[in-house]
Amino acid sequence: MKYLSGRGFTDVDVLRKFGVGFADGTLHEKFLPSWNAKAGRDARRVLTEFGLFRKSGHEFFHGYIVFPIFDIEKKITNLYGRYCGNIELAKRHRYLPGPHSGIFNREAFRETSLILCESIIDALTFYANGIANVTCSYGVEGFTEELFSAIKENGTKKVYIAYDNDPAGNGAALKLSEKLDTIGVECFRI
Repeated sequence: MKYLSGRGFTDVDVLRKFGVGFADGTLHEKFLPSWNAKAGRDARRVLTEFGLFRKSGHEFFHGYIVFPIFDIEKKITNLYGRYCGNIELAKRHRYLPGPHSGIFNREAFRETSLILCESIIDALTFYANGIANVTCSYGVEGFTEELFSAIKENGTKKVYIAYDNDPAGNGAALKLSEKLDTIGVECFRI
């Protein structure tokens, strides 16, 4: 909560709305049957197959604030983790292994304009400050076909690209604006 508060997230209702949680490393102790029981071994095998547990038995998101990402049927299809301690930049962001799927804050498509950020934590910053028509890609290289389709199918007219103001963000914003231009979506860089 201290980390989230420092990022401007003080409204617990917003965190609950998006199912934000924290992986404290106690999933196997508090919520699963014993390692010695068949049910416990089976549960851990399944969680390992889905990427939630490492083969070592440790939680994949241990020490991360975790955000669920949903498909159109409101089923969780992915998880995003943001490490809230000191760690190298490359490991600060974490998704489940495999292809990216799902869209954060599908309600954003109720509007004809959309703000598109690099990450969930960026999008949640807009949302927590009263701007609800915001979603995100999976980083600068993670604009998925699912997100592209949602923009087309929901009649989005304008996209405000709020990627980081660095070489990677600026390059990705240009590339994205060119792609969205092919379907008649007007883009702005913010």
